Amino acid sequence: TPMSIQVVPKSVMNDQQAITLGQSLNNVSGVFRGNANTGLVESFNIRGFHNWDYYRDGMRFQPAMTQTGYREIANLERIEVLKGPASILYGRIEPGGMVNLVPKKPQATPYYSLQQQFGSYNLFRTTLDATSSLNQDNSLLYRLNFAYNNEGSFRQFIDRNHFFVAPVLQWQISDRTQITLEMEYKTGKTQVDNGVPAIGNRPAKLPRERNLGESFARAEYEDILAGFNWSHAFNNQWEIKHRFYMQSSDQDGNAVSPTGLQADNRTLNRFYGGFRNNENDTYLTSLDLTGHINTLGIEHTLVVGGDYYNYKNTYLYLANYAFPSIDIFNPVHAGSPIPDPAENFWGNSKEEWFGFYFQDQVKLSYNVHLLAGLRYDNARAESNPTYQGVTTFTENKQDKVSPRIGVLWQPIKPISLYGNYVENLGVPAGGTGIDGLPLKAETGKQWEAGIKTELLDGRFSATLAWFHLTKNDMSTPHPDPVLAARGIAVQTGEARSKGIELDIIGELLPGWQVIANYAYTNAEVIRSNDGTRGNYLSNVPKHAGNIWSTYAFQNETLRGLKVGGG
Repeated sequence: TPMSIQVVPKSVMNDQQAITLGQSLNNVSGVFRGNANTGLVESFNIRGFHNWDYYRDGMRFQPAMTQTGYREIANLERIEVLKGPASILYGRIEPGGMVNLVPKKPQATPYYSLQQQFGSYNLFRTTLDATSSLNQDNSLLYRLNFAYNNEGSFRQFIDRNHFFVAPVLQWQISDRTQITLEMEYKTGKTQVDNGVPAIGNRPAKLPRERNLGESFARAEYEDILAGFNWSHAFNNQWEIKHRFYMQSSDQDGNAVSPTGLQADNRTLNRFYGGFRNNENDTYLTSLDLTGHINTLGIEHTLVVGGDYYNYKNTYLYLANYAFPSIDIFNPVHAGSPIPDPAENFWGNSKEEWFGFYFQDQVKLSYNVHLLAGLRYDNARAESNPTYQGVTTFTENKQDKVSPRIGVLWQPIKPISLYGNYVENLGVPAGGTGIDGLPLKAETGKQWEAGIKTELLDGRFSATLAWFHLTKNDMSTPHPDPVLAARGIAVQTGEARSKGIELDIIGELLPGWQVIANYAYTNAEVIRSNDGTRGNYLSNVPKHAGNIWSTYAFQNETLRGLKVGGG
């Protein structure tokens, strides 16, 4: 495949006793926690660009609106990270890449596991995994995953818990046809923690336990995901797949968030915000046909299909922008939330898009593989907020054709050289144009080249990638200061990320396994009207690396014992 794809399997998550998605993604180069990891929702930076979304079996979900608390990983078989714009098969996405979660599948061989974890600050986590067959011919299989998590923190006010259960039922109708029914249910409580303010370019010197929010800043949430997927192989060459999912979630909560330090470098301005009856409903489906054909001695793998996404959010937002400030060196907490009715607003928003895609992967002579595809997206978003008795309606419509092309050459079997060019349609840019209409969606482009190797009979693999990625059509204030003061924006902003990534994973000697990665990422604003040109993008280290190693003893006396560290 002429692109960089990294996989974190369940065995690695088990070795590291990971309990969050963020801990697991440390094993992949160029992926860092985003600035929204406050306890309410997870987000990540991939190749320099902030990504709110995650994918589940290739289907997009918006955690910024539909996920509360950390994403449960107890039922995951593996985590896949596809670097760069992945819009051809997967729809609208940030240009840095995508995180795809692959759930565990039912197995005919009975397996039962109960695990209890304990940790610092009242961490208590119980997980259960059970799978087996429900009939004699193994055509009906089930799997059940359960997790309960409770944890405190070295930080004040933080006490989180959640309950999670995920049943799966799979029916193998015939050798060529199967259908799978899935559900996930999660409920819990969490608190917001916005971290430590900066004085100049360094974190303020505060006790590490100090939380500059409030004890009442907590959220309760409940969400349910249900769906099915089925596939049918017409023969050895052609297969059709269909997936449908729905997700419904609601949350109630309060948050006290910082807006910045005053000139004395000790008084922190804050505002209060709270959600009531924040309800989200998502429906998504995809249908694709995969075929393997041979024309004039050339092998083709064709994928043609389409997808549809529909999301609706209704909310009541309580606010108080005059919420008491706090002395970061001698804090006195306010005690209770005080919403200001004049600053409350409510409403609903909708987003829907449909896309069609076609991709052909061709195997040519001399071990050359060509990948080419096109995607058409038609997107629509609308919002109806009501503030101080005034309701405003905005609507955004856009369509785009995005190409992808890649080439891979294997001069010898263990070595692959590859390159690709990809475009994508991203999320709508924030702001309003001079015509009073919301801005169109951002776009992205990437050039990438790299080397892949697989040695020791497949037990060792490595990927070295160079990339040059730009995010275009970003919102920036109008160049006319008068119009900019009125909140008018233009889409001439641009950010660029370029760098090198190295990922290594393998068994160097019998029982000795190593995972190592390094990323050099130079991500900065290269065009803007607000004075940020030349600034680095936030939460993106220029140099970063990780290493993890385990050793499983091979002699009979200690067989079954494994030690590791990183």
